[in-house]
Amino acid sequence: MQRRARIGGASFAAALWVAAVAAQEPAQRPPAEMTMDTMVVSPTRSEQPISVVPSAITVITGQDLERKQVPSVADALREVPGLEIHESGSRGANVSVLMRGADADQVLVLIDGVRVNSTTLGSFDFAGLTPENIDRIEVLRGSGGTLYGSEAVGGVIQIFTRKGSGPPRGSISVSGGNAATDREVAEVSGESGIVSFSGSVSHIHTDGFKPQNDDYENTVVSGRLDVRVVPDGTVRLIFRVGDSEFGNFFNNNFLAAPDPDARQKDQVDFTRAEWGHALGSALRYRIGFSYARADQQFDDLPDAAESSALHSDFLSQTFTGDANAILVWWQKRVESIAGFEYEVQAGDADSLSLDPTFGDWRTTFDRDVRNLAGYTLHQLFLDERRLVLNAGVRADGNQRFGRAVSPSGGASYAVAATGTRLRATYAEAFKAPTLNQLFFPGFGNPVLDAEHSWEVDAGFDQSLLGERALVSANYFHRRVSDLIAGVPQDDGLFLAENVGRSTVDGAEAALDVEIVSGVRAGGEYTYLDVDASLNGRVRRPKHAGSLHVAAEHASLFRHGDRLSADVSLLLVGDRLDFDPLAGFAARRNRAYQRADLAAAYSWPLPGAFVQRLKVFARVENLFDRHYQQVLGFGARPLNFLAGVGGEF
Repeated sequence: MQRRARIGGASFAAALWVAAVAAQEPAQRPPAEMTMDTMVVSPTRSEQPISVVPSAITVITGQDLERKQVPSVADALREVPGLEIHESGSRGANVSVLMRGADADQVLVLIDGVRVNSTTLGSFDFAGLTPENIDRIEVLRGSGGTLYGSEAVGGVIQIFTRKGSGPPRGSISVSGGNAATDREVAEVSGESGIVSFSGSVSHIHTDGFKPQNDDYENTVVSGRLDVRVVPDGTVRLIFRVGDSEFGNFFNNNFLAAPDPDARQKDQVDFTRAEWGHALGSALRYRIGFSYARADQQFDDLPDAAESSALHSDFLSQTFTGDANAILVWWQKRVESIAGFEYEVQAGDADSLSLDPTFGDWRTTFDRDVRNLAGYTLHQLFLDERRLVLNAGVRADGNQRFGRAVSPSGGASYAVAATGTRLRATYAEAFKAPTLNQLFFPGFGNPVLDAEHSWEVDAGFDQSLLGERALVSANYFHRRVSDLIAGVPQDDGLFLAENVGRSTVDGAEAALDVEIVSGVRAGGEYTYLDVDASLNGRVRRPKHAGSLHVAAEHASLFRHGDRLSADVSLLLVGDRLDFDPLAGFAARRNRAYQRADLAAAYSWPLPGAFVQRLKVFARVENLFDRHYQQVLGFGARPLNFLAGVGGEF
């Protein structure tokens, strides 16, 4: 109890320091906050202010990412209501995201519209996704099945690459920290005539905090090119390539022994090309093609704790062609969108186990599944857009399980006199069987049906203190049927079958308030009540939340300088998990708290090639807490990065 009080007191003191520094003069660059005028795309596939969207949504801006100095996107998602981040110990190991109690393979992840979920596992591994060159992240909390199809049961996380604008400019930074960690980032962006561009290169390396085989290295290159071919028509090319390797120290944790030689390599890349054209103010359309690829290679040689050897190579590929059109009609009271998608998901698995006791065993498959879908969504704006109604439906035709229909509807009403927005939605969704669930030797079942869900969501947003504060709250209820699970067979193996059901009730609350000019504070809280099998209840805390203070201030010591600071406290309640040291029996994983701190100061250099110089630092796990996000995988101790950067 005393330790918890010390953490709270120290975090509060840090927050007061942030507020005091920033309150000395009015901030010229306030921290980014989500207001009712924030524009979003994910709920309707068309740009709309949050004030007219019935869905629950959170936006993380590029400015937020810069201020927090997070080395990975997953770290930025920890403060989003309804999200639970699971990192399996060391940096580079699998990082999964659960939303509103839904499994990681029931959360759809898109990067610039490209579906990046694994075709074999169904989920997306956030371990290697870095924040460079990102404009914003939109988190649609709640089903997005009508517009996005499979995997959008719990919600959608969509990441948008920054579009270049203004004169060409660039930046470079280098930083270092404990555990022999170094990180380098270079970025460029700008526009010239009909061309705009942005790009980044980042690299991180660390030896890790374990005595052996805990190192990690990741290099990521991203880019975006827009060419305005005609006044209202643009060709766009976006790509991201990542190459990482890490030592899997925890591979033998079920044997209570470190693994000195287990290694994993990941190559992840995606590309999207699209053409967007507006035919006047009433009609616009878009045609695009995308490709996503993830290749994971794992090698483990015999060691003192384990006599077998293993080599595996899993390749996931998704090919997509899509088009949609948006029509605004009836004196701009109605907006209609219609589109289609053709998708091919392919998976290639090759795994070889060499065991002196049980013999050699090789597992391979190379399969693909095709899916064709059409969707439509209509929005009606009434009473000067204070009342918004929408309804839509999607039909998917899948090569394996047949058809799935996903309807949805929603309403939003703004009470201008009180600054209140009321909203409610109903949505159905599905998750197609993964290629592993369909075809993996000894487990796959090619006649599986999809998992099906329906969800209701109701909430409100309330502006207070002259719009200096925003309070949001949501209640949701979701039921999922035909859940796919491994069922024991007479031969001792497991067969994937549609046997499970789950029900989730939950509530989310968030507060964001401007304390003084340039200083914002807030918090989030999530309550979950999950009625499901044991697998559906693990790693889902009943109570979770966060507190944070952010500040940005200009011209503090000299004209044109900038100071930013960010303090956050993550609070996660106890939850069930499987203990690898006890035969994977279920037991409680204790609650934990983690504090992070980031600060940066920059100043101009008039007349120099380097126009602005910056020093910065970030400390993660500020109070060096010992905790496990996933039972059996110890989280990183106190770790920091500090460095210098320049803009030109």
